[in-house]
Amino acid sequence: METLQSAAGIAALLGLAWLISENRRAVEWKRVGIGLGGSFLIAAFLLKVPQAQTVFALVNDGVDAIADATRAGTAFVFGYVGGGRCRSSSRLPAANSCSPSRRCRSCWS
Repeated sequence: METLQSAAGIAALLGLAWLISENRRAVEWKRVGIGLGGSFLIAAFLLKVPQAQTVFALVNDGVDAIADATRAGTAFVFGYVGGGRCRSSSRLPAANSCSPSRRCRSCWS
């Protein structure tokens, strides 16, 4: 069922592209078929060959490292607005820690 749904999605995308094209007679269906076949071959290679999976896992780890460094840099430059932790929250007293008329020293620092 999922394979049929995927095939229907590909057909729908091709049909939509054909419908919104300016010159429908210029569509070379042989070239479309070659492109789809090449895409399927590349997908099969990436999904079935273990060495390709390893290479792309390493690429994924590199991209994750860059994303982590970007988050850390943004937090450093922009503080809590950029995703860093709010440093002043440790200085605030706990809720209802002292009465409003009589405050302890920790409420003043």
